[in-house]
Amino acid sequence: MTDNELIARYDGWEYVNDAPDDYPDGYWMYYEKYEEMELRDGPKQLSDMEYDSDWTWLIPIVKRAMFEIRMEISEDPLAILGGDDERKKELRRTRDKLENTLLTCDIEKLYPVVVQAIKLITGKQ
Repeated sequence: MTDNELIARYDGWEYVNDAPDDYPDGYWMYYEKYEEMELRDGPKQLSDMEYDSDWTWLIPIVKRAMFEIRMEISEDPLAILGGDDERKKELRRTRDKLENTLLTCDIEKLYPVVVQAIKLITGKQ
């Protein structure tokens, strides 16, 4: 799985391969999940997803990752007493690295940190 594919899946995109004549390599669709599947955006090729080069694509992922990390850290009442386990420590290090790298305003530096954060959050190390 490529880094952009990992981010796309984390972002809610779904890989579809139901039109081999039109899309021999499949395509990606983004659906909002309400009462029925409603198309939000697509179809797109993975190469059209610019998480690695466009702030418009990457920043919502950074926000979501930061939110999920903060929620997981704050849900642990032992964290207040300093009783962090290794996962909580790793989440804190990743949060700090995300925040510090974001301040550089360098998408090439931030992108791999976001990938690392998603792998930690999703358990796909």
